[in-house]
Amino acid sequence: MYHDKSVAIKERLRAIEGNNLTELVLTTEVCLVPNIVVSKEFRVLDFVKYSGLECLNTHLQSYYNKIAEMIHNDKVLIYFFQDSLTRFVLSWYMRLDNTKIKK
Repeated sequence: MYHDKSVAIKERLRAIEGNNLTELVLTTEVCLVPNIVVSKEFRVLDFVKYSGLECLNTHLQSYYNKIAEMIHNDKVLIYFFQDSLTRFVLSWYMRLDNTKIKK
């Protein structure tokens, strides 16, 4: 059991490594959903934060329920998903390559 926890911690640390904050980064390079338009009337509620330790399926279902009015707008779903993440999961998400995100 100790070995399993050790492996899990090492994997999480690897997910965070490589984050060089001294490099110049263009906004267009880090934005997963460029050119998004969100209506002024749209209000996002506070999301339950996912840290990677909870049940992923439960988190996704909760996220979709909260943002149900925009469920058919993939760009909005992707854009606001970061607000439901925390800790190493948010770090991983923020480093995704926006050129590989299908919108």
